[in-house]
Amino acid sequence: MDEKGDAAREFTVTLEHVGESHVLNLALGLLIDRYNLLGEIATQILALMPDPSRWRLILTGDLSATVNALDHRSQQFGYTTTRGAGYVGGLTLPQGDGTFLFILDASNLAFPPIESDSLEEVVEHALATARHLGRHEAGHALLMTRGENAEVYRELADLDPSAAGWSHIVARDIDDFRIERHVRQNILSPYSHVEGLPGALDHLSSALAAASRGWRADIAKHAEASDHAASAFIRVIAYLSAEVGLDDAGAPVVPRPVPEKWDRYLADHWAKWSAAFHRLSPADQPMTLDQLASTTGELCEIAVGWMSAIGYRRGITDAGELYAYWTAGSY
Repeated sequence: MDEKGDAAREFTVTLEHVGESHVLNLALGLLIDRYNLLGEIATQILALMPDPSRWRLILTGDLSATVNALDHRSQQFGYTTTRGAGYVGGLTLPQGDGTFLFILDASNLAFPPIESDSLEEVVEHALATARHLGRHEAGHALLMTRGENAEVYRELADLDPSAAGWSHIVARDIDDFRIERHVRQNILSPYSHVEGLPGALDHLSSALAAASRGWRADIAKHAEASDHAASAFIRVIAYLSAEVGLDDAGAPVVPRPVPEKWDRYLADHWAKWSAAFHRLSPADQPMTLDQLASTTGELCEIAVGWMSAIGYRRGITDAGELYAYWTAGSY
């Protein structure tokens, strides 16, 4: 469909895998017809990508299926929405002609995770989610347009092999931090990574505990599981840093309330993580590749030190061999 606000702001919207669920179809239709869902999303995208001919919006009831089809992914390497300590609600796919596809999970919009008997509160949460996702995905397109996205700079830092092994993870999180910092400076967000922090800490500790018990049977399997858990938690740190920010003196704010496992897994390294992330400008403010490479290197070094401190030594020898050790007595 074409959504027309004024002629200069015409944009293209596609709905996929929506009619397969009667309830989703009804809920999404209500948000679109009565509450201007598409306009709310488009307004946020247009704030960063003002030329609507350069992008197309897709709302899908099956995010994985839509991404797999559009990105030509095989079943073996299919797209998943789970990230261990979190969930993905949207994705930006660049196209060969310089345009972008903004793909949003329609279920995430139609069924927001809020318990309320008030229709107005549920609708506002859904619209706030839509605004956030629209602005966030547009941020990825903006970084790609300026050549400041992770794929461009992630291998530019001069690092030893162990630290360099985390550069692709850290660079991805740099992009998300810059975008989230911009988003939270401009619109109210319904997402709270502070609320999700206890669960993220539990996920990390459970994965490391399972690996420390079972690595002798299959070290490669448990190293991979620990890598995924650590990567997911670094993503949480990036989003959390953007959410709580710095205090008036420029010091990293500690999220409140402090969760049970905070001291065990993050307290000693939180200031380093947050301060390094905050050396990055919001996504709407350009940075040089040298600046991005420098912060990538700093964050990779912090990642290696943090993992060693929590009892997971993971790295690459000078000969290119991977190693993993679980060194804590308990997790």
